[in-house]
Amino acid sequence: MSFVPSRMRSVIQRAVERFFNDTADIYVDAISITAQGGQDISEAIYKAGVPFRVIMAGNVANTTVGLVGEQVTLTNIYKGIAPRGTDIAINHKIVTGGHKYSVIANTSELTDDVFESVVMERQS
Repeated sequence: MSFVPSRMRSVIQRAVERFFNDTADIYVDAISITAQGGQDISEAIYKAGVPFRVIMAGNVANTTVGLVGEQVTLTNIYKGIAPRGTDIAINHKIVTGGHKYSVIANTSELTDDVFESVVMERQS
């Protein structure tokens, strides 16, 4: 539920849309069964050309920390925003700006129905 009046929300949405500086393709995992009965997991396009913006959110040292050699590595976390109504879920993959991201959290409930917001980590 939004506490921002609908007229003000429309003004904010138009302002936010000016900051979408790229487009993104959203992928989902597609699972098919092989002739031998195994699973073949591939990525299938879910939505293409979605207006999008990636914002660096910082480093985290929680469950996304990995052990490399004997040194702890921090994972860079990014925030992604898209127009309101864009269906983005946890485990979706987003390709934009030459990089691939994995969605690890959906934070759209914090945006007062102005835009969709997700937390991502970069894969490549």
